[in-house]
This record gives sequence, C-alpha cells and structure tokens, in this order.
Amino acid sequence: MNSPYTLRVTIACPESLIPSANQFALAIGESRDDDRTFGQASYQDTQGNAYAVASTLAVAAFPDIAASDLEAEAIKRFGYDHPVNLALAQQAQQALAIGATAAPDHIAVSLLDDPAAAIAALGLSTWSPSDEAEI
Repeated sequence: MNSPYTLRVTIACPESLIPSANQFALAIGESRDDDRTFGQASYQDTQGNAYAVASTLAVAAFPDIAASDLEAEAIKRFGYDHPVNLALAQQAQQALAIGATAAPDHIAVSLLDDPAAAIAALGLSTWSPSDEAEI
C-alpha cells in the first residue's frame, strides 16, 4: 500500500513564533493535537537564537497547502467550529520561508529527505536551555 506521505518536511521555528506555528500546524494538520507540534526550543543557530524543530512526513502538496486559505483548511479539517486561532496561524503562514536557513524573523522549512541533513542545512545545532545555566 502506498502512503500519501511522500515529502519530508523539517521546520525550524524561532522561539518567539512557537505559539503561532502551533496554530498553523493545527490549521493544516490532521489532529487536534497538532497545536503541540513545536515544543521547547532545543536548537540554536550560530548567533545563539533558539528554535523548536519538527520533522515529519507530509503529503506532496504540503507547499500548496501551507500557502492556502487557512480558514478554509481549518473548516475542512474540523468544521465551522474549529479550534484554530486564525490570527496566530496567519502570522506563522506569513513567516514561512521554504528553502531558507533559520533566522529569528521567519519559520524556515527544509524539504530534504534526511532530517539530520535538513537540520544542518537550516544552520542549526542541538542545544539545551539548561546548558546555559551550567556555564
């Protein structure tokens, strides 16, 4: 059986945009739990900016879905009484940058098949906020 999930998507979300990115994920995702896609920021760029990273398989139409009308997507998934905060979801949508490296002013998306390679291409390395407390 062929899966419709054929595209690897790795997303670097700056710490300040995590609430918005979670609402965006809820709007285009498939579960009411997608509002927890981006958790603690545990990656950083070379300037020390913190990011939450999510990597998942998606449908090939992900770039088109990500650019679509988020209210229509939320209604399609959950009905008119959907749980999506559209203002936050649209803020994340406007910040999306497919093929960009991570930066604090946008949500960078890599479409590389290998998540480790995608994280490197995004310009990130692992880090834990507790690391700073130990210095």
